[in-house]
Amino acid sequence: RGKCICARIMDRNADAEADAARRTVSRLSLCELASLLQDRRPDWTLREAALQRLLVMARSGGIDADGAEFKPLVLGVSAQVPDLRSQVVRSACAVLVELAVAVGDHSAFDRP
Repeated sequence: RGKCICARIMDRNADAEADAARRTVSRLSLCELASLLQDRRPDWTLREAALQRLLVMARSGGIDADGAEFKPLVLGVSAQVPDLRSQVVRSACAVLVELAVAVGDHSAFDRP
């Protein structure tokens, strides 16, 4: 109630952007997610949605560490760590932790 009308409209727009990003990312394969995360040019809401999807997949065991897309996926997530948006950095770190816990000592975590 204390927010001005402009702030409420901006909040709604941000929520709509995040929902659209989640819908877009939900249709992507692991290979496409890795490709999206390889650089930081795509909109941060898309990258954040991709990281959140990967976090859910990592926690549920839905990522195969022996698959061909695992190393590019780790590299893509790692590329998000130096981002200036703190939410993206937090999500990237959370995904890396979950992947490391799930697969243990894996060559994909070695420096390229």
